[in-house]
Amino acid sequence: MAYPGQEDGRGTWTTAIEAGDWDVVVTAACDDRAESARFDVDNPQLAPGPSWAHIGAWRPQLDGTTVIGTDCPSGTTVTVEFSVGGRAVRTEIIDIDSYGDWEVPIPGVEGRPALEVTASCGDLVYEPITVASMEPEVTPTVPGPTGPDLPVTPQAPPTNPPAPPAQPVIARPGYTG
Repeated sequence: MAYPGQEDGRGTWTTAIEAGDWDVVVTAACDDRAESARFDVDNPQLAPGPSWAHIGAWRPQLDGTTVIGTDCPSGTTVTVEFSVGGRAVRTEIIDIDSYGDWEVPIPGVEGRPALEVTASCGDLVYEPITVASMEPEVTPTVPGPTGPDLPVTPQAPPTNPPAPPAQPVIARPGYTG
C-alpha cells in the first residue's frame, strides 16, 4: 500500500502511518534505492500463523500450521503448551527473536481434536486460543429424490465373495512407456 509523502526539504520526505495492533514493515523507495524499517508495536498477541514474514507468498498449505506470539519481554524464553480437555499433549520451550516474537509448529496429527494453546514468557501470560481440529473432511451424503410416485427397488446383497488379498510376485521391472 502506498502512502503519500510530504517533501519537507531537499531530499527529505515525511509520511504519516497509523499504527495498528501488529508490527508494520515500511519500505521507502526513491528511484533505484529502497530502504525498509520495522515499526515495532508493543502489543502482546497469540494467534494462528504463519507469521507476517510469509505475507506476499502464496502458501495456503501453511495457513494455520503454526502459532505465533509477539512482544515477549527481552531476555525471556517462551513456554507453549498444547492441550486437549485440560490434558497437555505437547509442551515447547523456545527462544524469542530481537523483537520479542516467536513461532512454533502446531502438532499436525490427523484426527486430533481442537487444541487449546497457552503460552507465557517472563511475567507475560497470553490469552489462550483454540486451533481447529484436524478431523478428516467427511463428504455429506445427499439423499436421492423420493416420493410416493417413485418405485422402491430393494437392493439384493452382493453374492460375490471378497477377492483374496494380493500376493507379492518376484519379477523384473520393465519400461512400459
